[in-house]
Amino acid sequence: MFLESFHNQLKTVYFEGKRNRRIDILLDTLLQIENNVYFKHLAAQKFSLPSEENIKTSDRHQGSYDISNSSVFQVNENTFSIVSKDKLYTVNVDKQKCNETHCYTKCQKVPCIDLCRHLLSCNCFDYGEGNICKHLHKIQSMLNINMNRQGLKEKGDIEIKNTENKTRNSSKEKSHIPNKIRGIQDRLNKIMSQVTNSQNVQEHRLDNIISSLDHIISANDAFENLPSSLKEFKKTDKISSNAKNELQPRFKSTNQKPGRKIKKNSKKAISARKKSIAPFSKPTSSTVRYS
Repeated sequence: MFLESFHNQLKTVYFEGKRNRRIDILLDTLLQIENNVYFKHLAAQKFSLPSEENIKTSDRHQGSYDISNSSVFQVNENTFSIVSKDKLYTVNVDKQKCNETHCYTKCQKVPCIDLCRHLLSCNCFDYGEGNICKHLHKIQSMLNINMNRQGLKEKGDIEIKNTENKTRNSSKEKSHIPNKIRGIQDRLNKIMSQVTNSQNVQEHRLDNIISSLDHIISANDAFENLPSSLKEFKKTDKISSNAKNELQPRFKSTNQKPGRKIKKNSKKAISARKKSIAPFSKPTSSTVRYS
């Protein structure tokens, strides 16, 4: 099927229905086709252009929303039955992860991301044609939604435990504050002893010590002036992108651009003079002589 389609494209598009008997022209045409296909594929990857198969897959994904959840029944752990258009279809869960090396057609819509026809199987006609039918999309979306709900419950339990641990850690940190203050005092005393007793420190390190202490003092002053809560900060106005904002006035220059000069005795100059002299006068008809 693909070979016949390519042969038809070669004859009708590239050869324009003309008969060709030269091999060099055929080889040049094949190289041109390869170049066109390569750049088409490169542009699709660069600009994320959807292919025809991806468009059809997204249409089937959209069609899965037409199937109600009440028409889906679970037979066992890996088998589901779907009632769609007064027909019963069976969907089996075969794999949790696709191991095929040449599997390129996958769904990119949430919640069926990376769904392919190797993960699930169906007994409908569309699946038999090699497509990801809407029944697979429906089952995969329901399975992923249930898994996400369970994950959210576990995440909520973990967050509660984390908040408890944070409160414990904060209380421990508050108890360690006096010890940290004593450590700062000890370090300052050590710096003073080094500055007063060491001559090398006095000659080479005094400027660096003063600059670092000034930096620490300025940072502490900034933290002292911070408000106790963030509510004292002014809230910025949120402007939507679709709002009709007042545009700044744009002033246009009144100087006339230097254009092409009109000759004094040209037809345009003469007609412009006539209009300026008598703008409302009608042209008089030429007199007709009767013999």
